[in-house]
Amino acid sequence: MKSKIRLIMIAITTASVILTLLLTRIAAVSAASPWMSAASGNGEVKAPNGTLAVTTLITDSGSPVAGVVVSYTIVQAPSGAIGYGVSPFTTTTDATGLATTTLTLGDIQGQYLVQAEAVAQNSPITFTTGAFYSQAWLDYGSNPVFGQGAGGPKAYYPTVVYDANGFSGHGDSAWYKMWAGNGSKLWYITSTDGINWSSHLTATGLTNVHHARVAYDAAGFGGSSAYYRVWYWDTANLYSIQAIRTATSTNGIDWFGDRVISQSVASPLVTGVSPDWNRGSYGPVDVLYQPGAMPNSGANPFDYSYVMYYDGTTGGQEVVGLAYSADGYLWTRYGNDPVLDISSGAWDSTHLGFGTVIDTGNLFLFWYSGGTGAINQGIGYAVSTDGINWDKRPDGSLAGIGQLGGAGSWSESRNYTPAVLYDAAGFSGHGDNTTWKIWRTGRSAAGNYAIGYAGWNAGPTAVNLHRLSATISPVSSLWMIWTAVLALCLITRFIWRLRRHHPMSPNTASRSREW
Repeated sequence: MKSKIRLIMIAITTASVILTLLLTRIAAVSAASPWMSAASGNGEVKAPNGTLAVTTLITDSGSPVAGVVVSYTIVQAPSGAIGYGVSPFTTTTDATGLATTTLTLGDIQGQYLVQAEAVAQNSPITFTTGAFYSQAWLDYGSNPVFGQGAGGPKAYYPTVVYDANGFSGHGDSAWYKMWAGNGSKLWYITSTDGINWSSHLTATGLTNVHHARVAYDAAGFGGSSAYYRVWYWDTANLYSIQAIRTATSTNGIDWFGDRVISQSVASPLVTGVSPDWNRGSYGPVDVLYQPGAMPNSGANPFDYSYVMYYDGTTGGQEVVGLAYSADGYLWTRYGNDPVLDISSGAWDSTHLGFGTVIDTGNLFLFWYSGGTGAINQGIGYAVSTDGINWDKRPDGSLAGIGQLGGAGSWSESRNYTPAVLYDAAGFSGHGDNTTWKIWRTGRSAAGNYAIGYAGWNAGPTAVNLHRLSATISPVSSLWMIWTAVLALCLITRFIWRLRRHHPMSPNTASRSREW
C-alpha cells in the first residue's frame, strides 16, 4: 500500500514540476511579446577603412533589459573587399539595455551589412545595418539643361530613360529619352549625353496628362509591340481611381489605348473617403516593371510584374502608397498604410511624393519630393531592404541638389521631382563619366520652370540604418502549450491506470471507473 501511495505521489510531483516549468516558459515568452527594440546611430557616413559603432538597445515594456547576449556577424560585403569585420563578435547588454560593437569597413566602397542576433526568453531579435549613399552629386555648371532659361518651353516632372542599344529602332535612335510636362501637354525630347537635348515634340493620344511616369521594355511588355508604357494623373479627377490613367506606345510619342486604371475592391488605391490618407491621388510616384516569369500571385508586391509607388492625399497632406499588378491595369493596394509617410516637425512634415525608386539588388533607394505646405521645397532620400519599410536619410533633404537654390538661381523657388538613373557601366561613355545621374525640376523667382542635371560617381558608403525588430515565434509558443497539455494528459492517464489496476479502496476504484 505504501509503495502504491509513493508511486502516486511521485507521479503527481513530477506532473507539477513539468507543468510549472512549461507554464513558466510560456509566461516568459508572453512577457517578451511587448518588447520594444531599437538601434542607435546618428546617420554618420563612413568612408572605406572607417569604423562605425553598431549599438543595440533592448527593452521590455519600456524598461532596459540587462544581461542579454548579442552576437554580431557580417552577412554581406562588397566583392573583393578586405580588412572588414566586427569586434567584439559577442557583447552583453548592460544595465541600460545597450550592447555595442564596432564595424570596420573594408577597403572597397559598398554595402556592409551586419546582423546582430540575441536570444532572450525564446525571442529572436535581429538587427541589420545597411548603407546610405553619400550624396556627392556634382551639379552641372550650366543648369538648367532643358526648359525655360535653356531656350525651351516650360517643363517639369521629368521621366528619363537610358538605353545602351539606342532603343533598338523602337522610335527615334538616341541614348536618352525624356518626357516632361507642360500643363496638360507631355513633351518628348531626346539626347546623346543627357545634357544636350533635342527640340521638343508633343506626345499625342493622352487625356489631360500630368505627373507622367514612362517605362520602356525593349522586348515589348509581355511580348507585345508596346515598347513604352505611361501612367499619369488626370487633373480632372482627384478623389477616385479615375485620377490615374495609362496608355501604351510603339515609339514613345504616339500613345494608344488611353484608359483609367482599375483597382481591387477589397484593397483600393483610392478610397474617395475623408479623412483617409488615400482619399485621393495626384498620380504615380514611380512605376517599376519586372520582366520575366513573375508568379503574379500572393501578397508580396514584388512577386508581380508591375509595382507602383503612388501619391495618396487627404486633399491636404501627401504621402506615398504601394500597389502591385499583373498587367499594369488592375492594381491592388499593399497594406493599409502608406509606405513612406511624412515626418512631424521635419522638412517633409506635410507633403512627400513624386520621385524615383531604384532596386540595386541589395537595397532599394528612393529619391522623393517633399516640403512643408507644398511638395516642391526639396528632395529627400530613403533606403529600404525590402521596398516596403523605408529609412529616411536622417539629415533631411539632400545637401546641394536637394535644397532650394540661392538667390537668382534657376531653382530658387522650387526644387523637386527627382528622376534618377543608375548604370554600373557608366552609361557606356554616353555622357559624363558618372554611374548615377539625376534630373530634377526647378523654378526661378521669375516663374521659369526648367530641368536641371547632376551626376555622381562616388559610390556607396556605410551608415547605420536604425532598424531593429523583435519577434515572438508563435510556433514555439504553441508547441510549448501543446507539450504542456500533452504531458498533463499522459500523466493523468498514468495515474488513472495506476489507480484502476491498484485501487486503494472500493470507493476509490468506483470513482476511477466513473472518469
